[in-house]
Amino acid sequence: MLSQRQTRFTLLALGIVQSNQWQWTSARTIGVICGAFLVLGWFVRRSLSVSHPALDLRMFANPGFRWANIATAAFTIGFTATFFAQIQFMTGVWHYGIVHAGLAMIPGPVVVIVLAPQLGRVAGRYGQRALLVPGGLVYAASGALLLASLGTGATWVSDMLPASLLAGLGVSMVVPHLTSAAVQGLPPDEFGAGSAVNQAIRQLGATFGVALTVALLGTVTPVNALAHFQRVWWLLLGSGVLTSLAAGALPRRTRSVRVASDLPPVSDAPALAGEPTATLT
Repeated sequence: MLSQRQTRFTLLALGIVQSNQWQWTSARTIGVICGAFLVLGWFVRRSLSVSHPALDLRMFANPGFRWANIATAAFTIGFTATFFAQIQFMTGVWHYGIVHAGLAMIPGPVVVIVLAPQLGRVAGRYGQRALLVPGGLVYAASGALLLASLGTGATWVSDMLPASLLAGLGVSMVVPHLTSAAVQGLPPDEFGAGSAVNQAIRQLGATFGVALTVALLGTVTPVNALAHFQRVWWLLLGSGVLTSLAAGALPRRTRSVRVASDLPPVSDAPALAGEPTATLT
């Protein structure tokens, strides 16, 4: 079962990565992608027909689990694509060295380090949905900022840094809360399996983020560099919007309120320790 999962996603990633070299309409590309979906269909059928599958698809019947994992996949694709593309942009277009480009990527993660613990408290009080919905839009806004400002003659301080800081804010609002949003509606004995599925989907999203970046960039030249990288910035924007849409479908947090009808009758309620009781005569 595990080898089948690996096979279908390997075939799909291969078809995406090789699409520029093989062409999207070539027999090889279509054959590889169709093969991936055939294996996927067989896997789903197999998982639904055995008593103890490697992946229990019945968990996806839970709305919170289903939509949180869709949000995870959408966000991780854009997140990974952006990191990969920004490194390629700085080294290939701006001709930064690897170390220079790595240092230029630091501000976004620093924002996450500072804000994530604080936003965790917000999620604990108001629920993950309250952060995931606006967080996806904030991350999409960083893509819009890259589309509007980043060009071949742009500078890091004025054009890429603001988008990196905005993306860091979006990541702080989304990534730390996806797994807890996915499992909170599951029975306690399924927390481990649900968390593992969410982490697997996150890794698959990263795989397809890189594959899509390779396909969207294609062969980059000084003439087409800006147009090709803008494809990835559009992917970032779309991933953020899809994350917000999926998070918007998550169940709203409900507060349990104990009403008077749930309380035991006064005569049957045990006296609190140390509290005097009155005797009516």
